[in-house]
Amino acid sequence: MSVSDTTYLGHAERVLVFLPKSRDAESIPRVLEVAEVASMMCATYGDLSAEIDEGAGALIIEEEELTPTVGAHLSATLDNQPSWSELPIIVLLRHGPETENARNALLLPGDITLVERPVRVNTLVAVVRSALRSRRRQYLVRDQLLALERSERRYRTLFESIDEGFCIVKVIFDEDDQAIDYLFLEVNPSFAEQSGIADAQGKRMRELAPIEEYWVETYAQVALTGQPVRFEHPAEPLHRWFDGYAFRSGRPEDRHVAILFSDITGRKLAEDRIEKLITSLAARSAELEEANRSLEAFNSAVAHDLRNPLNSIGTYFQGIKMLCSDELSEECKGYLEKGYGKVVDMTKLIAALLKFSQMAQIELRLEMVDISLMAQKTSLELRQSEPERRVTFRIISDVMVNGDPTLLQVVLDNLLGNAWKYTGMLDEAVIEFGVTETGGSATYFVRDNGPGFSMADADKLFVPFHRLPGAEKLQGYGIGLATVERIIHHHGGRIWAEGEPGKGATFYFTLTRPE
Repeated sequence: MSVSDTTYLGHAERVLVFLPKSRDAESIPRVLEVAEVASMMCATYGDLSAEIDEGAGALIIEEEELTPTVGAHLSATLDNQPSWSELPIIVLLRHGPETENARNALLLPGDITLVERPVRVNTLVAVVRSALRSRRRQYLVRDQLLALERSERRYRTLFESIDEGFCIVKVIFDEDDQAIDYLFLEVNPSFAEQSGIADAQGKRMRELAPIEEYWVETYAQVALTGQPVRFEHPAEPLHRWFDGYAFRSGRPEDRHVAILFSDITGRKLAEDRIEKLITSLAARSAELEEANRSLEAFNSAVAHDLRNPLNSIGTYFQGIKMLCSDELSEECKGYLEKGYGKVVDMTKLIAALLKFSQMAQIELRLEMVDISLMAQKTSLELRQSEPERRVTFRIISDVMVNGDPTLLQVVLDNLLGNAWKYTGMLDEAVIEFGVTETGGSATYFVRDNGPGFSMADADKLFVPFHRLPGAEKLQGYGIGLATVERIIHHHGGRIWAEGEPGKGATFYFTLTRPE
């Protein structure tokens, strides 16, 4: 039987009395009662067997009852007791200890005490109390075994169910007390999957795979010092990386080490790939930055180189107009005006190019600014530029942001200016500046009721010099939105547009301070 098959709750201290034919059947229970010892009279062997199974502190029986038949049945009952139980049995003898029944009593599987009759009351009470003390010691053993059994069950459940590999090894030392190997004493079901080693239990590591000194030295250090070790290390012969924890198990002289570990090869390979990717991206980013610097320097140089001859050409046009105007036909004068207009347009384009190329180099000067006031300032300037137009501005007030005021003014000038420009053909235009929320962050927008655009063209809006179909008649160089995008990115935010042909357009942007 297991330790926990019988707990004897409620009956641990009672004494069973089996004296069905004895003249002591009445006196002994009274003596026990006076001595404050609980007792239970059993009239038949069947009653006795049932009560023993229920639990008892001791048994008093007379030798006359220990016939071969009763003795065999009693032995069978006692053999069925838990492993920790050795029931104290007090046998009352009438004819001395040399009788056959007395000798048979000594063969019973219990803690046998022979007492000759007649027995003094004090002697009987002392013998009974001694038997109960012995029984209590057995109960202490039972409780310890039960605790150990529960602990073993918990350990076994954890041992069998965890996904991590777990093993207990014995570190093997040579005659010079140098660690040379380790023996797998126990492994859990996940061990083979995590380690790649099958059938390890009962074998030395050197029998299973080439051994690395790191592992022998690490486990030997734990076994000798008792200091646990956390490790993350490769096992080259197994082509794996392991993350684990090793600690001493059992007594120091056993030199046993318990190891809980996981195979992290996949994670390490991913980290290696990520590291290589980061290195590659850093190199490409540096190359891109250098290319951008070169391109910006080229743009600046070209712009400056073009500006001087353009200024000269413009001066020539103006000189011809002033000096030769009377000698030119109207047609020639028209060509002269168009040529000068193209020089002015080219000069403006060069200025826009220079401004665009310089945007990435401008250092942000962050402060709290009222972006609503900036929008109102831009709207006022637009009204003054074309006072005859009927445009309704809807600008939300008191929107404070952390940003560069000069650059944010450029953003609003371009976005509101685009809305003004694309609603120019409408009798009643509506332009709105507001704020909403996207993913828990403030998102600002400029909306108009102009011609809109197809979402298929949304990605092209921020490409420098790219203009949407139908925009050829509108003034501009196709660089305003590209400038806005660069400023927004410089602030750590993003910008995107939504629209539908004939239903207007909305430009959204966020502002996040760079880390």
